[in-house]
Amino acid sequence: MKKPVHMLFPIMMALVVTACTDGGKEAGSPRGACGEALGTAGVAWFERKAGKLEVDADNSSTDLKEARSEYYKQMNPYDPDAQNWAAEICDVRRYVSGRERVFTLVYGPSSVPFNSDSGEEDGTMTSLNSDVKLHQRQDVHGKVEYGVYVRCKVSGTPPQQLDETPLAGVMTDTLTGDTSAREHMKHLLHSTQVMARALACQNKPAIPSEPPSSVG
Repeated sequence: MKKPVHMLFPIMMALVVTACTDGGKEAGSPRGACGEALGTAGVAWFERKAGKLEVDADNSSTDLKEARSEYYKQMNPYDPDAQNWAAEICDVRRYVSGRERVFTLVYGPSSVPFNSDSGEEDGTMTSLNSDVKLHQRQDVHGKVEYGVYVRCKVSGTPPQQLDETPLAGVMTDTLTGDTSAREHMKHLLHSTQVMARALACQNKPAIPSEPPSSVG
């Protein structure tokens, strides 16, 4: 089963997130792919801010192998005009003072090319190097979304896929209470390094561990 998710950058990705299958998922780690992607430092940061990391098992990938499988399904056969969808790596939802608070992290093929400047019209785009861009925006409700584009050449695709359909990720956080863009981008970049390794990007993109000083 697939379902739309509305917290993604509308101009960055038109993605639909994979959800549960009709038979449900096998039980896995309470952290699932989320713990793999965030790593030790990222999990520690989350748990300092928001308590124990336990994902919604129905809406989150069991592990990165599953996320990789979902990504590769979209890229073979390759169609740059196909509707893209994403793997929900983290989906943590809690009610705080009667309001739902969420922490989500998704990755999927971007529906806009790497060199597109459309993101500059909605938020702030920061180029880190020839392989990586960061994107930050705030919606009308004040919710901040942290995004990343990465040139990632997937096995079996034509050469133009590298720039036509980059890897894209989005982190949304109304749960931890941390307002530091730098902190969020640091953990987003780490998870992107992990995701790029899981996808075996053939061009070996140079993904920094830290955002530049301009990201406060």
